[in-house]
Amino acid sequence: MRKTFDEIFTIEGEVITPKNRVRIGSVEFGSGVSFGSGVSFGGVNLSQFTKNEFEVEEEDGVWVVKGIYNIKKTEIHEEK
Repeated sequence: MRKTFDEIFTIEGEVITPKNRVRIGSVEFGSGVSFGSGVSFGGVNLSQFTKNEFEVEEEDGVWVVKGIYNIKKTEIHEEK
């Protein structure tokens, strides 16, 4: 299933906290774990992906991140 960053994590200031148990690669952490920007889990610095969507599968109550979708930027050109 596709989830936004905000559906998976809470951000307060620069502190990121998962809303549920999450696994990225071989690293699993729960809602009691908070971390700041620059911290990597499974080789992923989550603070770089706050505007992205994630491919997530639920396995025994754990949200397993399978991938991160790229953001496509739409440019609007106005004719003069």
